[in-house]
Amino acid sequence: MFGSSGFNYTGNSDAFRDNGTWTQLWLVSDYHEHGSLFDYLNRYTVTVEGMIKLSLSTASGLAHLHMEIVGTQASRYLRYGAGVLGDRQPLLHGGIHEDYQLPYYDLVQSDPSVEEMRKVVCEQKLRPNIPNRWQSCEALRVMAKIMRECWYANSAARLTALRIKKTLSQLSQSEGIKM
Repeated sequence: MFGSSGFNYTGNSDAFRDNGTWTQLWLVSDYHEHGSLFDYLNRYTVTVEGMIKLSLSTASGLAHLHMEIVGTQASRYLRYGAGVLGDRQPLLHGGIHEDYQLPYYDLVQSDPSVEEMRKVVCEQKLRPNIPNRWQSCEALRVMAKIMRECWYANSAARLTALRIKKTLSQLSQSEGIKM
């Protein structure tokens, strides 16, 4: 879905392992000459269109991982090469180059422990800052809304992966982005 940059979810494997007590399903992604998502985001500027494609492709994979398997009790795990963006990733919007900072960069070390993050996110209930300038672009405004709705303290109130996929699909269509 996303081409040579970022995670490219192409489908899932119909060939799975089922030994009667557990089922193993696989997501299929393309080989990426640019390395992991972490590597790519540290080296290249991401356009708003690229952000939408990357987010939609990732949401599609996550929606699949969270799909209910009727008649089976399943546990789904996601393995990936990068869960967080690199130290300083630029985002290109309308010709403006914005430097990216890791969320909570001013509150925790550059490689925080689980305990540090638990304290900041769970105890102090802090959330990353979304720049006000994102309000000037519809795509960034939608993305900011999705992000905020994923940060609710009540997990039942958070968006599902399928809801995120549908919202990003609509955004992609409204922006004229071909997937």
